[in-house]
Amino acid sequence: MTKLFFRALVSGEALAQLYERRKMLRPSEENRTRAAVASTTVLFLLTMGFLVTMAWMRHDAEAWLAKRPNIHALAVAATPWAATAVVAKTCESGRDCFEKLSAMPKAAVDLEKYALELPAGLAGSALAVTLFRAELDPARFGAFPVATRTLVATLPAFSFRRADLYVDGAFQGTTWDDGRLTYAFAAESLKNAAKPLQVQIVFEAHGEQIHLARAGLPKLASLDKTVAVMPLDDYRAWQEFVASDKAGRGDFIGAIARIAMAVFVLVLFLLIDSSPETLGLGLFLGFEAFAISLGFGWLPLENVDFLKHYAFQMGDIFRIYFFLQLARMIDKRVAPWLLWGTVISIPHGLLRHYGPAFDLTWLFHISRIRDMIAGGIGLAVCVRAAWYLRDKKLPWRVLALGVAALGAFEQVFDSGGQYVPALRDHFVYQTIVDLLQPIAAWLLAFAAFLNISTLENRVRTLSGLEARAKEMEKEMELGRVVQKAFMNLPKMPDELRMVCHHEAMLYVSGDTYFVDWNEKHRKLTFLINDVTGHGVQAALKASGVSVIANTVWSDAQGPWIPGKMEAYARMVTQFFEKMDSTPDVLAMAGGEFDVETGALELFRVNFPFPLVIEPKGDTWSLTLLPLPSAKLVPYQMSDGAFVVLTSDGMLDNSRRTTEFLRYMKKQLAGIGSDLDADRIKALVLACPLVADRKDDDKTLTVFHWQRDAAKRRLSA
Repeated sequence: MTKLFFRALVSGEALAQLYERRKMLRPSEENRTRAAVASTTVLFLLTMGFLVTMAWMRHDAEAWLAKRPNIHALAVAATPWAATAVVAKTCESGRDCFEKLSAMPKAAVDLEKYALELPAGLAGSALAVTLFRAELDPARFGAFPVATRTLVATLPAFSFRRADLYVDGAFQGTTWDDGRLTYAFAAESLKNAAKPLQVQIVFEAHGEQIHLARAGLPKLASLDKTVAVMPLDDYRAWQEFVASDKAGRGDFIGAIARIAMAVFVLVLFLLIDSSPETLGLGLFLGFEAFAISLGFGWLPLENVDFLKHYAFQMGDIFRIYFFLQLARMIDKRVAPWLLWGTVISIPHGLLRHYGPAFDLTWLFHISRIRDMIAGGIGLAVCVRAAWYLRDKKLPWRVLALGVAALGAFEQVFDSGGQYVPALRDHFVYQTIVDLLQPIAAWLLAFAAFLNISTLENRVRTLSGLEARAKEMEKEMELGRVVQKAFMNLPKMPDELRMVCHHEAMLYVSGDTYFVDWNEKHRKLTFLINDVTGHGVQAALKASGVSVIANTVWSDAQGPWIPGKMEAYARMVTQFFEKMDSTPDVLAMAGGEFDVETGALELFRVNFPFPLVIEPKGDTWSLTLLPLPSAKLVPYQMSDGAFVVLTSDGMLDNSRRTTEFLRYMKKQLAGIGSDLDADRIKALVLACPLVADRKDDDKTLTVFHWQRDAAKRRLSA
């Protein structure tokens, strides 16, 4: 099956064989095993516990600091900073860099305006710069409790590859990849200090990096722009608050989005849907959400690095499982993934937990590379499966795969961009990441829900069997009568003619047409709505749409209000939003015709283009009007012209439409001036492209205007 999987990436035949083999394996119901239910239950409880904990956290920095008198914070402008010029990294060790840079002249800098000035020829290489000599002056901080033994100093946020921290020339530690710089020291050393503590940092910046100090960035959290000194106990609370204080930035919103979505999807699997796609999404989001939540310090544990990195890796493993299940290219069983994922993730968690103590710097790249691999696999399989299904009449599955591919692209783009400095520091890249990162989890969840909706084919088959039962036939027949009652044609003047056709795939449908004649203003309105789905659920929505239409055009005596089509489209959209948390997409088209002037205003949203048939001497011309979506378009009708609207159950793509136009031109070529709306309706329904379609509702309206029709009838 492994060979067949790789062949399926380039061969449609192999992909079809994979689908068939997969059907012979365990059904999706067997995913509700003890291991699966236990894993999802534990992850649900852990992530829900985090959300409850977050509800108690504060987000007002000034109010929170007022309640913490032992935390003394200074704005960056209140602390003097100095920096050397930027030089290439030629020293062999961190200490060598420190001694070399300490001997260089330093100049005062403003952190909120400071930018790295790269010497010529230095772009793309590793950089070294000493920034600060920042001074921690005991006189600038207030008193601490007498029993305080350990103080922690936190510095503002910076962007860097590596930072070596020195205090009074003594090495304190190394921080990697934009980590928060902190310094712990005995409280007595600050009380007894005769002069300010000299804090010096040797930065190794990313190649082509522009901003080192992040104090000037407007989106930075307020506490990330301060120098603060506090007791150790208060520092733990500080860490928790800084995490919550980042609200409003893309990374924090993305984290919360993943946690909230994890809770939802885990419940979805536990209570409603046990498909492998939902299970994969639940485990992927659950493990990742649990790992993210550990960064907020809500568990009563001192060091949770092992758990965090274990959960992150398990999340990426099940991200791949989810993508492969969405593309339906592997076995549905989840137990092997839980087993081998744990075998792989435990060593990874241990390495990330103990690696920094041994200066294993390459470990910090594992997460990004793993993200790129997982996202790359997801992007490849989703695009491949969507391309294979493009002409299989499975639009919802193709859409689901496309949405999932966008979510996978975000992961590759975000992680990969970190290795391209020119891209990483560009505002366009940062904007795209800020937009996609918070919604990436929702995109993948949306893809899973869309994929679940493809079960409608099975539901449709069962509904067809039930509809054959005698009692069901009676109920459905009653529903058809009720639905048709909404589609009566009004009495119109002789020069106007409307012919309509409505054919449900089942007894009732989501298609509906509406015609209104306003005698006072001499205006005719006609439109077609196409509600997503089939059967009773679609018919109920279609009935609501019909009621809205009657409401919009019900005032026959009042002043005529222009733009009714647009108002109607907005009301239907609002109706869909109230009906479902994932509302249907509006699909409708229609026109408003002024009998006195022959002016027609056409309007369409996500609907096939209207067809206009006009007399040209003894022949007829056919024009397909490519109307823009959701915009009123004026069109001057010629005397004797026809306007034809068809739902997508008749013409749903450009190829079918092109063949239909050829058919109509051929049929009308031998017809003289004796053409009416009934004849056009008969020609449309007789077209093989229309007649042979049995998989959707079909609705048609034909509008005909002939100014002197009444006079001809009287003379005859």
